[in-house]
Amino acid sequence: MLLEIVFEDSFSNFSHGFRPGRGCHTALNQIKTTFHGVNWYIEGDIKACFDCVSHSKTVELIKEKVEDQAFIDLIYKYFKAGYGDFISPVKLSEMGVPQGGVLSPLLSNLYLHGLDEFVESELMPR
Repeated sequence: MLLEIVFEDSFSNFSHGFRPGRGCHTALNQIKTTFHGVNWYIEGDIKACFDCVSHSKTVELIKEKVEDQAFIDLIYKYFKAGYGDFISPVKLSEMGVPQGGVLSPLLSNLYLHGLDEFVESELMPR
């Protein structure tokens, strides 16, 4: 909840994935009301997105707004905890965030925020 309070306002208004009060319907509504006269759109689905999140880069991004080292250490522990099930042993994680983890959507959005900024500044018409 704290990370959401810190970062949510900095995310792009065009970003709808894994955001409070946003989703595919708000994205479609924004396209309908904002992009008049556009003939085509690009919808992206990044394959294995949660699996490819860099731990060190994500922590760097968190440190831009969070100075509490104990909190940063807790995030590192979240990343390194690994995952498992009742059949196989726990697998330690070197990269990525646990799919289904409560922090994973927010951390993925934080990690992908730079892509949103690039698209808005370089690819969107002004």
